[in-house]
Amino acid sequence: MIMKLTSTIITRYREYAQEFPKQIEYLERVTSSILDRNYDLLYDYFCNVLDSEEDYKILRARRCQVLFRIFLPIILKNESDIQVRGMFISSHAVPKYKDDLMKSSVVILDDIVIHGQGLQKLYEELDENFEKENIRVYVHKMDRNADAITDSLRKKIKTDSEVYDWEWRELSTQLVNVIQATVTSYVSYVETYIASGPVDLGKLENAFIVEDNTNIDQKNVGTDALVFFEKEELPALIKTGGYDACVRYYRNDKIPQTLYVPYVFMKNVSFSDIAAFCEACAKQLKDRYCALAGELLSGQEEDHQLKYKAYLMNSLLNRVYGLYLDHKYPGVFDFSTGEWATLSMCFGNDVAEDIEGLVFEDIIDLLDFQFNETPYNERVLENETLLGGLERAIKEVGENEILSLYFYFDRYQDEEHVRRREKRENGLSIKTFYDKLGEDIHRSSRLQLKSWDAGTAACDMVVFDKELVCPFARAGEQSFRYIADKIKELEEANMENDSEDSLQYELIKHFLKVNGNYLGEWELPSVYC
Repeated sequence: MIMKLTSTIITRYREYAQEFPKQIEYLERVTSSILDRNYDLLYDYFCNVLDSEEDYKILRARRCQVLFRIFLPIILKNESDIQVRGMFISSHAVPKYKDDLMKSSVVILDDIVIHGQGLQKLYEELDENFEKENIRVYVHKMDRNADAITDSLRKKIKTDSEVYDWEWRELSTQLVNVIQATVTSYVSYVETYIASGPVDLGKLENAFIVEDNTNIDQKNVGTDALVFFEKEELPALIKTGGYDACVRYYRNDKIPQTLYVPYVFMKNVSFSDIAAFCEACAKQLKDRYCALAGELLSGQEEDHQLKYKAYLMNSLLNRVYGLYLDHKYPGVFDFSTGEWATLSMCFGNDVAEDIEGLVFEDIIDLLDFQFNETPYNERVLENETLLGGLERAIKEVGENEILSLYFYFDRYQDEEHVRRREKRENGLSIKTFYDKLGEDIHRSSRLQLKSWDAGTAACDMVVFDKELVCPFARAGEQSFRYIADKIKELEEANMENDSEDSLQYELIKHFLKVNGNYLGEWELPSVYC
């Protein structure tokens, strides 16, 4: 059985492969070169995933979902007879399909399980008591010390292999390098637009602030990452709904495509504002976009549904902002061809097609919509330890290291909680970063985007008491790289850190205590250039 979502994505990728065969060949060459011995293993993992017989296949957001998008066209090119079964959805989409999932066969998919907190939480959304026989879990690699997984869940997991710390760190670095070298957007619910050529920077001079936001790993693989901020005041919808807005731009000379990502940094938003926004959109769009209008008006009674609705709202804000820019500055950007799989896996094929089909005339009346100023609810108290870590990072290190140091501190705290089998912290709210990093909001935006692109951080929606949704940033799987790179830097300079009361010194000391015996085994791979 090939369900509609899967068949549509498959058809589009097959057409893409026929139209741009050299693109797929490059994708395959660079991916296999970076992954080296791990390439065939991951290739086989995704082949098995495509061919497995479950009705629903839930890809963990963010990285597993992104890797699926990379491997899918390569596999379709090489395996013309492969059977593609079931419906692939993002873990973000669980609230949308939950009733169907309970009546169907389901497999949860992930690339690397490190501690297992996210996997545990996702599984419990479907089967809190671990009683259902229709749900299984299939992961590629799992750390031998996945401390956050209960015995009940561990029994349900099939894994290609269990690995030591140095093995998952090596593979994790390779996977991030692949994403950056193939100019693939590292996003799980944000639509990306594929253009055939580079932007004309000359056309941006008068209307946009152009910032080079390339991190060191992107530079090493030849990828440029720029950010464009409009100089004029944002429309009311974007200004009241977001802290900032920009267009993210990615380009690599070795690959014949450019990526644009219009992005709105969404503010905290109340249940009443989400409902008002959804009703306004549905009223405006119902005549031409029935699936999207219906989705906007669907239930928000539970926290998971409200979180899902916030992701949909953020995606719509991004699309509206892109259409606004395209209308105001014709010919500057190319938002005509959306990347297909991301929105479909999150919101369903019909809703994704409606979002993709929107034009400026559909949304012009929505630009005047204003969100209310949401009070910083006292229940959304920031973790004082993490807040102190951010403040120390701001005080102690240079601009480019602030969030790298903080997110490793976040990870260190998280791992301490895991060892004690305590609840995972949410990280810090996006609002806190804008409050603490200074008055230049674009600086705050750039620093956050660098962290997200590097895999040192990720953004999640957190729901409080069915009344408030707040975007939170938390440590990502690559946050360990900051300390590893800092130790290497100090060794090469033959220096010692003499500031023993600094956060960096504390973290390096702890890192060496825990991992000192393994550093020689961490052959972090050189990137493909």
